[in-house]
Amino acid sequence: MTGLVSIPSRAGFLAARASGIKAVSAGFVLQAVPTGRDQWRLGLTASKKTGNAVRRNRARRRLRALARTELAARARAGTDYVIIARHGTVDRSWSDLTNDLDKALGYLHRQLDKGNLDKGNLDKGNLDKGNLDKGNLDKGNLDKGRSNGDQSNGGRRNGGGRP
Repeated sequence: MTGLVSIPSRAGFLAARASGIKAVSAGFVLQAVPTGRDQWRLGLTASKKTGNAVRRNRARRRLRALARTELAARARAGTDYVIIARHGTVDRSWSDLTNDLDKALGYLHRQLDKGNLDKGNLDKGNLDKGNLDKGNLDKGNLDKGRSNGDQSNGGRRNGGGRP
């Protein structure tokens, strides 16, 4: 058995998030995106929402072992897989994690076979779910029709100070 091949750059993680398919379970989030390469690659993420450094490292170790033992047998060549740890990754039983992976892979592979990679409006060029065409880029003011600099308080959050 060969070792796991990692996704080397942030761009690979962003591609999985932007144009891939995801399956959410109690133990982790699994994302997959076809790449056309001759092998499959793996990326692991454990954010601070997972817990402190000890919990994050333990979650990554468990997910790496899960990928080595379970994902390697079912992964498809030419696909990047990103596994994102969740808060319950460390506390979840191993059998539950393997069941979660089986269900997630089944779902992702069915979606990849169907070709469902458009993620809603990505094929239409609307990258923030339909709000770029309105020209309102400030998320807090999308419904008000104002950009960040057009606020009555001079663009400051608290409104204090000179204009």
